[in-house]
Amino acid sequence: MMVASLLGQWNVASAADATERPTILQKYDGHLGTYAASGRFLAYVDTANRLRVEEVEDEIAIDPKEVDRLINALDSERFHERNEAYTKLRQLGRLVRHQLDERQALGDRNSLEVQERLKSLQDAITLSSLSNQQGNIQRLAVSPNDELVAVGGNDRTVTIWRSSSVQRESIISAFDSSIRALAFSPDSESLAIGTGNGAIYLYHISRQTLSAPLLGHASAVLDLAFSPDQKRLYSTGGSDKRVGIWSLGTNANGDDKAHKKWLLAHEDVVRCLAVSPDGETVVSGGYDKTLILWDTTSQQVAARLTGHSGTIRDISFISSNHFISASDDGTVRLWSLDASESLATLNPRVDGISSVSLHPSKPQIAISGASDRLLTLKWDVAKSLSR
Repeated sequence: MMVASLLGQWNVASAADATERPTILQKYDGHLGTYAASGRFLAYVDTANRLRVEEVEDEIAIDPKEVDRLINALDSERFHERNEAYTKLRQLGRLVRHQLDERQALGDRNSLEVQERLKSLQDAITLSSLSNQQGNIQRLAVSPNDELVAVGGNDRTVTIWRSSSVQRESIISAFDSSIRALAFSPDSESLAIGTGNGAIYLYHISRQTLSAPLLGHASAVLDLAFSPDQKRLYSTGGSDKRVGIWSLGTNANGDDKAHKKWLLAHEDVVRCLAVSPDGETVVSGGYDKTLILWDTTSQQVAARLTGHSGTIRDISFISSNHFISASDDGTVRLWSLDASESLATLNPRVDGISSVSLHPSKPQIAISGASDRLLTLKWDVAKSLSR
């Protein structure tokens, strides 16, 4: 899960729980939306099973008529007018993507030169690539250094892409079960891979080596997260109702034998987990609709938080003391480790939320809902909590 330091932007010192309906910034036909750690781009999987990487632009007002004028100017006989139009459209980025799509769809009604310029703009705005996955992509992860995006799914293959191009970095196909969880190490040098048969692997990026499987979970591994110092890997074993702790020694490369310990407290499938930025707390959630806070030193339950009325699908920290959770009940809740109730509730009116990702510097989030609908939402938590 992606961790962001937003406490400066999201002042959540104290407030009663309040339900908010957020402003929708953008709609996408896709899922698994994940912001880069820098906030520079949003990676997601579209309905055609393709990985897409889109730049995140500043929120500005755009006149559709002006966009049409700029697109028409791409066919100008004057070079400086064509160049100026291209430059301005490029700067507008994803905010004009749909109008570019519509114009490109006209096909023969565009001149050959305009078609080429539209295609060039689309490539510059959206770096999309047909994934080699034959089955549905189920998991996506972005490396903390922004350079890599990993995807995996039903075809038992993990593909690692360069985020700045359509170049494949690695294809890993040594698995005998579907890919159900992916997580990069904090130094972006290793990728943890969880499979449908309960095995966990560590892939070293630069050496392109795969560790022997870490075995112990009795069912599919549904989520993974490294500790900040990379000495531990945390896992959820789905229907075995366990959270696993794997001691990796001094690195996350799988060089040392990993020692495991189980945390048992959930009453049903454990679907997701996240580690606090200071490494002192792990939060897990799942089908029992309960968030369990674990003290990583004592490895005991520190607290149980309730409030969601559906399966908890995703968890993400925004500081060492605050985190958010997403649920099938269609809400995102903001929590403090020091409070027994949620501080605020986001209700975007969607049928279930399967994943949530925080932008690291803007008051906005990306949520994936039912029916392959991905939304980016404006959520000013500081303002909502001050009411």
